[in-house]
Amino acid sequence: VQDRGDSIIIYVLASYERSELQREQSRRRALVAEREDAVALPERRGEEAEGRGQLFEAFRWYVNAAVAASASDISNADVKRSRNMENALRALGNMRFENRSQPGELFFAQPVTEEFVALIRSRDGRPVPDAPVIASYQETVNGRSRQVNEVLISDGQGLLGFTPGSSGSPGTRFLTFYLDISAELEQLRSAGLANDPQFGAIENLAADLRVRFEYEVVSMAPNIPTAVVFLEQDIAGMPIASSGLRDGVLQELAAFDFRIIELTPEALERLADSENALRQWVRDNYAGQVQRLVFGTASIVEVDERDGFIVKVEGSLQVFDFEEGRVMVRTSGIKNSRGTSSSRAVSSAFFNLGRDFGSFVLNNLP
Repeated sequence: VQDRGDSIIIYVLASYERSELQREQSRRRALVAEREDAVALPERRGEEAEGRGQLFEAFRWYVNAAVAASASDISNADVKRSRNMENALRALGNMRFENRSQPGELFFAQPVTEEFVALIRSRDGRPVPDAPVIASYQETVNGRSRQVNEVLISDGQGLLGFTPGSSGSPGTRFLTFYLDISAELEQLRSAGLANDPQFGAIENLAADLRVRFEYEVVSMAPNIPTAVVFLEQDIAGMPIASSGLRDGVLQELAAFDFRIIELTPEALERLADSENALRQWVRDNYAGQVQRLVFGTASIVEVDERDGFIVKVEGSLQVFDFEEGRVMVRTSGIKNSRGTSSSRAVSSAFFNLGRDFGSFVLNNLP
């Protein structure tokens, strides 16, 4: 120890085992190499996969490398993170979807037997295997429509085949295959990279990687001989001479050229007796002529005269198939209408309820 007045100098004499020093140096070098490998190894594997044309595998490795670089303190970590985000973007940009085959048309409420087939490939034509893809379509179950998403994985030839569980309701329908990178996006978000401009570019590019199939769902209902009978009642439950409900239903069915069989006025009398009486009367008088009977009743349930005339009507509908001996579909509904007179408001309310019922029949009757 040397005391120099304004400072003190302390000398420490120490000795080290050379072997211990070497071991410590080796340990530190190994730690550095491990941190570097956490970035370099997935990047190298991504390059190898990309060279083989396995673009989705390459994309995953590049994302892993970018995430590792974002949490690393190695030299040039930011550069390596940015480079691997660009690598991931390039791998995505080289992928393409192709529509290979699809059914010509589907029949409503009938099993779908033919697959929708797509190919996912690289820009130069090589197949992209093991890519997760979402098949998204709308199905109708028990009269209710819902969006369905199913996960597919491309096979070794880059092919994806899918058969929907339901055809959907009648009309033009769509089924979409799109690349699912939700797991990789969540990886990047968890690493704090959601605000990176390259993250947005990856997200937008993936959103465009899709193929859409357009197809027609056909109902056989318009070809089946059908009769339509509706009874309208006033607020006291007494029949009224109005055909607004029936007219509304027929307007919707006419757009699809339904085979409508006209019944005599006695049909309304039988419906006023009971539903069973109407069905039996049609069996007795129109056997072989009418296969389906669309029928129901609707009543005025409320009239408000404080601001013009506001009428509320409520009714129900069912469709009976004589060949199958059962009710095919049924529904109920409520409609409000405003008019300058009570008769206009009543007529409009029944007619609009009929249109709702007609739309229901079109979308739910096989």
